[in-house]
Amino acid sequence: MLIVLITAVLGEIVRRLIMSSAARARARRLAGSTVFRITIAGRAIFLAAIAILGGLTIVLLTQGDDWRVALLLAPFFFLCLLGYPGCIVIDPAAGVTTCRWYGRPTEIRWYDVKQLIGPDQLGQSILMSAGGQKIVHTSFHVDGAAFRREVERHAHVTATPRV
Repeated sequence: MLIVLITAVLGEIVRRLIMSSAARARARRLAGSTVFRITIAGRAIFLAAIAILGGLTIVLLTQGDDWRVALLLAPFFFLCLLGYPGCIVIDPAAGVTTCRWYGRPTEIRWYDVKQLIGPDQLGQSILMSAGGQKIVHTSFHVDGAAFRREVERHAHVTATPRV
């Protein structure tokens, strides 16, 4: 029971540290665009999880241990690998773009913006388009307040609080 309590407390402390580092870090301006990257803490967490889970899976498979244990770890490895958030770029002339390392970029033009939802309890904001596309500014991205301000200014929408 004590281990569960310690794990919950440590998890909450880490979550608050990540959110505070994301609030302190600022977005970068490059050639007129604003780039919202992943914080250093967010990158470290994702890369550590990928390395640990992938390494454990490989070690279990190469040591000849029970392959079913490796089969249990592999989905979490792929979840971390595919869940790694990409950076978000706001171009004042075009719109908002994000791209994950494995896929095509998601782009929402300013005239196509339907709604900006957030921030929620985790600090996430969701930008929705009329066509159903969405771009999520997570608590791992830098400067959530500036993201909402930029979108509100260019798309002429106001953020709807998420309940």
